[in-house]
Formats: sequence, C-alpha cells, structure tokens
Amino acid sequence: MSHSLVAKITPFPPWKPLLFLAVICRALLHSSLIDIEASSQSFVLESKKIEIPGYPHAFNPSIIRFQETIYMTFRVMIAPARSASSPHFGSRIGIVELNDDFTVKSVPQLLRIESLFREGELSANAEDARLIEVGGRLYIVFSDTADAAREWGSWRVFIAELDCRGNSIEIVRVDPIRDFPGASNRRREKNWVPFEFEGHLLLSYSLAPHRVFLLSKEQASCREIFSSDRELYWPFGEMRGGTPALLIDSDRYLSFFHSSCPMATIHSDSESMPHYFFGAYTFSSKPPFHLLSISPDPIVGLGFYTSANYAPYWHPVRVVFPCGFLIEADHFWVFFGKQDHECWAVKLDRQRLLDSLSHLK
Repeated sequence: MSHSLVAKITPFPPWKPLLFLAVICRALLHSSLIDIEASSQSFVLESKKIEIPGYPHAFNPSIIRFQETIYMTFRVMIAPARSASSPHFGSRIGIVELNDDFTVKSVPQLLRIESLFREGELSANAEDARLIEVGGRLYIVFSDTADAAREWGSWRVFIAELDCRGNSIEIVRVDPIRDFPGASNRRREKNWVPFEFEGHLLLSYSLAPHRVFLLSKEQASCREIFSSDRELYWPFGEMRGGTPALLIDSDRYLSFFHSSCPMATIHSDSESMPHYFFGAYTFSSKPPFHLLSISPDPIVGLGFYTSANYAPYWHPVRVVFPCGFLIEADHFWVFFGKQDHECWAVKLDRQRLLDSLSHLK
C-alpha cells in the first residue's frame, strides 16, 4: 500500500434536488417551523429502543456480532465530583450482551479502562466506543484524554483489545494514538472510522476529504496511506465519522456518518440549537479506497427527533448519533444514540437504502 495515493473524487453537484432541503424551504416560505420527520424515507422500516437495566440514560451504542454473540457498548455520564479540580461530568463506556431481539442477555458492566492507563495518564472521559473485529480478535476504538490535564488538545483516539472468554469482559491493553499526520494539541480527536482490510486495522480519519490511516503494530501511531483531493457537497454541517465500516459485498464497504448544524424546528420548540443528522456512504474494498456513493439527504425516521425533555449535560441539542450496525440478509440494523440519553436501533431496507445513494464519479 502506497503512502501517497491520491484519487480525484467528483462531488455530486450542489444543484441536485434534495428532499430535506425542500422541506426546509417549504417551511420557510410558509413561515412555519421545520418538521424534520416530514422527510422520513420509505427504506426506514422500524425503530426500537434498547433498555439497559441499571443505566436508564445510556446512549451512543455500538454493536457487533462476534463469535455468535451480539455485544453492545454504550456510554454513560457520571455525575461531577464535588471538587474544583474536577468540575465536569465524567464519561464511562459500558458493555452488554444482547439477544437476537436486542433485549439484554447479560449483566451490563462498565469497562475498567482506567486501570490500564500508563502513569501520568487518566481515563476521565472515555467516549463513544466503536466495536470492530480484526483478524478474529475484538477491538474497541474510543476517545479519551491522554493525560491528567484533560485539556482540549489532550483528547486522542484509543485502541484496546477486549477479552470475552471469561465471565466478564476485560480490556487486554489500551494505547492512545499519539503520532499521526496532522496531530495537533489544539484539536480534539474523535470519531475515527475503523475497518478491517486483509487483517489490518485501518482508520478513516475524515470523510471529506477521505483520509485513511494504517495503524502500526505497536498501536501507538498511524501513517496516512490514502487521501482524496476533493470535498463532497453536504449542506448539513461537517461530515464526521459514525459507525465502523463493514464489507457488504466483495467490492465495497458501507458506513454511516453524522453531522450537525444549528436550526430551529418543531422538535426544539422553536429554539435554535444544534441538530444532528446521519447518512450512509460506501467506498471501494481495495486501495486506494475510493468513495463510491453517499446519501443525498439525511436518513430520517419517525420519532428520531421526538423524545422526553432531558436535562442536557453540556447544552441543548437534538441528536441522532450512529455508532454501529449489523448486516442482515435483506436489511441493516443501525444502532444510534438519541438525545444523549437513549439507545436505539433502526431497521433499514438494504436494497432500497443502497439504491437511494448518489453515485460519485
């Protein structure tokens, strides 16, 4: 694999009709608030909430079927300590086994990530795990602070292996990825997209442009092996990583990304606040991993933006945040966090979803 493979990717044109934008324009013309769910697509078949005993406000679930068992990670917020040096909420990652109907099968547990950190490092805010199988082994990719200072630039992506052979799930080793192209102490790193290629763990650092990193065997550094030189047209905020990318056939990977932009809607009671969206994209199964297709509009289902009025732990938002998906014979189950307080799964018709994507030339 080359260090500097570059592909020319043509974005789909900005004049392409967009259903979601049409809904927004119609609302503005009639001086009414936007109803995002009015643009729900036919390939969205059903949604279901995942209840986790003991963790009623768990959110941002990732999912994987590993060695005939379904494992789901989730995120929980820990109340702030009564200390001036630790004024913020803490964040922890939990894991649980699910039945085929996505009901809880095992006792949920919080992963003991902090016990494996090196001296001078502190797991204070483990966030938004993604589960990925590489070479028959199960890994978790997440974000956390890489030192005790917990400053913005200390946030890095971590890779850890999970051992599921005993009665409890244990982390074998955890390391921050400190050395990678463009590393900066001014940028908070998160939402890298993991995928497996020929037994290697690769990571999409960004989608637009599509930059792909190869993880070193030491799991402490990455090198860039591909980068596109064109950006994509997506008018709903910066496109950021969501779920791991999985092979759906011999020549392409599928993943679901997210973005956000401020707006006032009926779901936010006319208050302007960030609204999160997600879409799907595919890319080639071989280097240089060309982007192939992408959603022209956000994926929306009934109930996505309707929920109880929870107290925000950072600021008011309306969130759907995809972190994992399962591949079934004729559909996909995408697992997403809702309102930073709930875990949900949405069933998407496989063929109709793929047919809805705009092809990139």
